[in-house]
Amino acid sequence: MSRFAWKPTIVLKILLLELTISAILITILLALLPSIFYSTAASQSSENIRTASALPIDTVNRYFDAMSQCGHAIDIDEDFCNGLADRDRPERIAGLRRKLSEMYEESAEAIEAGMIVFQDGSVLADDSITEQDLAQSRSDWVRDFRAGQHLEACHLLTREGEAEPILYYVRRYTNCENGTAGIIFRCDIKLFAKAFDPLFDHISRLTLLDRDLTPIYPDSSEPAWLTALRPVLADQSPGQSIDNETTDGITLIHHLRHSNWRVVLEVTRQELLAPYLNAIKKVMLAIVLFFIILQLAIVIILPNILRPIHHLSNSLQQIAEGDLSVRVDIKTGDEIEMLGKSFNLMAEKLSANMQQLVENEKLNQQMKYSLLISQIDPHFIYNTMNTITYLARHGRNEDVIKVNRNLMDMLKDRLRVSADEFCDTLEREIEILKSYMLIQRYRYGDYFEVKWEIPDELLQIQVPKNIIQPIMENALYHGLLVNKDEDGALIGGLITVSVQRTGPFIEICVSDNGKGMEEWKAEAFNRGEDAFGQLRGEHIGLKNIRERMQYLYKQDYSMVIASAPDEGTTVRVQYREDKQG
Repeated sequence: MSRFAWKPTIVLKILLLELTISAILITILLALLPSIFYSTAASQSSENIRTASALPIDTVNRYFDAMSQCGHAIDIDEDFCNGLADRDRPERIAGLRRKLSEMYEESAEAIEAGMIVFQDGSVLADDSITEQDLAQSRSDWVRDFRAGQHLEACHLLTREGEAEPILYYVRRYTNCENGTAGIIFRCDIKLFAKAFDPLFDHISRLTLLDRDLTPIYPDSSEPAWLTALRPVLADQSPGQSIDNETTDGITLIHHLRHSNWRVVLEVTRQELLAPYLNAIKKVMLAIVLFFIILQLAIVIILPNILRPIHHLSNSLQQIAEGDLSVRVDIKTGDEIEMLGKSFNLMAEKLSANMQQLVENEKLNQQMKYSLLISQIDPHFIYNTMNTITYLARHGRNEDVIKVNRNLMDMLKDRLRVSADEFCDTLEREIEILKSYMLIQRYRYGDYFEVKWEIPDELLQIQVPKNIIQPIMENALYHGLLVNKDEDGALIGGLITVSVQRTGPFIEICVSDNGKGMEEWKAEAFNRGEDAFGQLRGEHIGLKNIRERMQYLYKQDYSMVIASAPDEGTTVRVQYREDKQG
């Protein structure tokens, strides 16, 4: 066993890969961690705000309900309406003012003062109405309300230099002057603000939107989220709540009754995450420490794990170089030890099978050769059977017997192939060739002749089986049967078969005086190229013959074609008689 030389290349690659993956995972985890906490915090905070805002919103809606009910009570009070008809009488004014005060003091704690504005601009005000309140009765927002179709509305008046704005509630007085008069209440804004005080433990900002979704409190600046939510807010019905969660925070929007105002409660992302900052830092630190410890453990353990693998790698390299005697001795008690045992078993089987493979290769080549020489063209059989059918229909029974006997001889010869019968005597091959040409003569008549130039002393020599017949077939089909004159009439021709001994070599020559072929194709074949594939040998083909000669005689053979257009073709096969592979 060769000495093991440990190289750290694979260790460094794995460490770099592991470090890269760890860095990516840490980055992803650290980036996602705030979002995970934020999602949890946003869900919990949204529920907390919804719960905490339920009572304040209900309280504010109750205030507005009370003002609406008070306005409605004044609207339907016939005695009060009749008294207003005599409001020009001084003695009636004091009673009407007192009646007005009594009506809202009994039913609406949020109302500080009240007045009724008539069509002619005159005003019936209680004793709490100030000059500024009277000025509001002549303001544009009151005139717009009286000219419009709304039954009731609210208006928040922000006064320069004043800490608190003034809230006005206006309602159409439908029972007086054909609905052109209006009831106006000045409301206690502190009472409304006090209702929202508990919410500031849960929210960052409170914003009021008026009927037109315009911010009116604490200022008129429009939040960034408002533009995107305007279509949703426009369809929001009184009493409905809308949750809007973004990466910047969460927003809860309540639609107040009667006023058509929206109360917007906001919590920023920073305030949502504030309770979790310490937890986030601890988790981040734990993640980083975990990966640092993991890296240290891998650096220590990985080389010990990989050392047997390096050993196996070196041993495999020796196997690849042809040393099938190498074995490994790995004692790790895990899958790597099993891999080492499998390696040893593999090496043993490789060594045992190598000789068998060599023997099998020779047998496979023999079987392949047997298959090649046992092939016979199905078209030839088909055409021969048609010839027999033709002869039978015309009553030529003797000819049928001759053709059938010759076909049976050919088929029997093709089946007579074994590992030791790759060759046969030249005499037997000529008998088969004559049977073949006899069948062809019945098909094509006297358009061809065959000349045999074979010395008697060579009839018993051994020749490769079925070598000459495919060449004669090529000469017949692609030389003589396509050889025509200028008028297209078939000329036919002569096929000459000769065999001679030249020193230790036997030369088989098949020539014809037919159509021939292009010289470049013959030259390409002679160079060992497959220039025309099966063009000259649709049955077995010249390529098939060359492969068989290569198998039998290795380098001790040659196969040469000489041809030119209209000058015929000559195929010479030469092989060493005493050198069969």
